[in-house]
Amino acid sequence: MLSRLRSNWLTITSAICTLAIAFGAFYYSVASPKKVEERKALVNDWYFNGESAAQILQPSAWQTTPPNEQCSNSPALPLPCHFITDEPLADANELMAYFEDRYGDDVEAITADADTRKPEP
Repeated sequence: MLSRLRSNWLTITSAICTLAIAFGAFYYSVASPKKVEERKALVNDWYFNGESAAQILQPSAWQTTPPNEQCSNSPALPLPCHFITDEPLADANELMAYFEDRYGDDVEAITADADTRKPEP
């Protein structure tokens, strides 16, 4: 009786372990490509394509590709050009939330922390 109970317990335990490994492998094969795609879509580099300081807090004024104009390291220029975040963000709406968390609505502080700047057109 005891050996039969031990044998059943081993069988059940083996079946549970096998199912857990199978589900784990399946989840990894399905979920991993999505996570890789998500990581590739996240960026730290943002470029301001607006024409005035009033547009700094508008998501449509930011892009992830460099603009055609030349950015400068001069702190005297009034607009941000290239902004590097300290965490990857998925889109410009997340960038606005990042600005809100760190700067509130202080566009001058955002401009001051920009990696490079540009003049007003």
